[in-house]
Amino acid sequence: MAAMTTLLLAAVLIALGLSSLGLLYYIYTLKAKLRLQEAELVAAKEEAQRHSAALQELEGELARLKSVPRVEMMQVLQLVHELRSPLSSIQSALDVLLQGYITSGTDLHTEMLTLARDRAAATLAQVNDFLRMGSVLQGEVRRKVQPVQLLDVVRRLAPEMRVKARWRAVNLELNLPPSLPLINANYADIEHLVANLMNNAIKYTRAGGKVTVSLREEGGKVIGSVEDTGIGIAPEDIPKIFSGFYRAEAAKKIDAYGTGLGLPIAKRVAEMYGGELKVESELGKGSKFSFIFPKSEVQAVERAPEAPSYPSSEPADSSPRLVQRKISGRRGEMRPRERVGVYVCHCGTNIAGPVDVEEVTRFAASLPGVLVARHYAYMCSDPGQELIRKDIRELGVGRVVVASCSPLMHEHTFRRACQEAGLNPFFVQMANIREQCAWVTDDVFLATRKAKSLVAAAVRRVGYHEALEVKEVPVKPAALVVGGGIAGIEAALRIADSGKKVYLVEREPSIGGHMAQLFKTFPTLDCAA
Repeated sequence: MAAMTTLLLAAVLIALGLSSLGLLYYIYTLKAKLRLQEAELVAAKEEAQRHSAALQELEGELARLKSVPRVEMMQVLQLVHELRSPLSSIQSALDVLLQGYITSGTDLHTEMLTLARDRAAATLAQVNDFLRMGSVLQGEVRRKVQPVQLLDVVRRLAPEMRVKARWRAVNLELNLPPSLPLINANYADIEHLVANLMNNAIKYTRAGGKVTVSLREEGGKVIGSVEDTGIGIAPEDIPKIFSGFYRAEAAKKIDAYGTGLGLPIAKRVAEMYGGELKVESELGKGSKFSFIFPKSEVQAVERAPEAPSYPSSEPADSSPRLVQRKISGRRGEMRPRERVGVYVCHCGTNIAGPVDVEEVTRFAASLPGVLVARHYAYMCSDPGQELIRKDIRELGVGRVVVASCSPLMHEHTFRRACQEAGLNPFFVQMANIREQCAWVTDDVFLATRKAKSLVAAAVRRVGYHEALEVKEVPVKPAALVVGGGIAGIEAALRIADSGKKVYLVEREPSIGGHMAQLFKTFPTLDCAA
């Protein structure tokens, strides 16, 4: 009995032990599953967070993309609106000329062409502003930063700005120290900033007003200012003038073709190089724009050549200037080919902007053989031509050099003027300082230097001109066409259709050229012969 009880107890214990082991195994496997599910949940949570962040980023980008077309479209529409007016003016002026409404005289022709040219220049300036804004906004990383001397920038701009100031009867003063620390920037960007501020000051200052450009060092910074006595800016407009395409009403009355991008570009340029642009203004009394840059650690670089400077008391009118000198030849008489008159044209600001016309005139007067040198606003105008005729009659000018635009445009004009004064029309030589100097660079120093070279070459060349005569000879109304290929045959047929006799010459036994060697032609598969 005891043995039986012992066996039963052992069986019970074994059963309990196995059950415990089974329970322990079940608990262990359950914990493992729970740990696996927990890991999966953590991974799913992290994945959800990543998707959530990506979704938020996509939503933000979508919102930005939705706003971009509207902003860019408004800018494009604004630009198109600004370009429409000058383009309409150009089209109207050209239509008047092409449709034959002007049948006599050259003055009105010149006036209409000048209008078209001025409007084209305004349109080009607007396009350049738009492109520069894009360049400034997107091209900072590609800009070459180097030490820049603000003194050189202002001095290089001075001749061009003095010309513009004289045309508007504005007094331009420069308050420049003998030396100044350098700044770190891109030279072209800084030059554009200063030129924009000076241009605006001159443009929006009334006749008799004053524009002052100053530079100084203060507290480890280089500070420049452009101050004027012009129309000023209304207090409510000051926060808006640095926004793209915004222009105050007072500014629109003076210049209807601006884009409103000049000051935003200038402010962006200042900020790109660690500087700032400030404005102080009072409506009706003037404005003061100040640009401030930290000075560069490098303070030893070679200075650029200084542009010529002139006193601020220069006259503000556009009357002709005369530079004359006495030249002696054999037996105290001047030889005809040494009596050269040089006439430099401003062409508005097309030439007088990038080229220092007064410096070119002084240089021309110093050349051997030059009797008189003048500069005038528009040499092609009647008053400009009269200057040449008067010098031929009264001073005995025997050769004429005109430094202006292309000979294709006005060489016949000056030849006719000389002929009317009794001078052989072929004693005229033109130097193209507009297309070849003024229109290819904004650098006043380089443009002026090249203009001097062209004038010197023209003075030397005109001395070798011989008197020529225009003769009329009878012409037989017939044509000779050499080559009986397709082009030759077509030319001969067109001339013959106009009623002229044609001689067609071909070296081969038959005409037709390579075309005659083909069987059929594409696409109609017609017989080539």
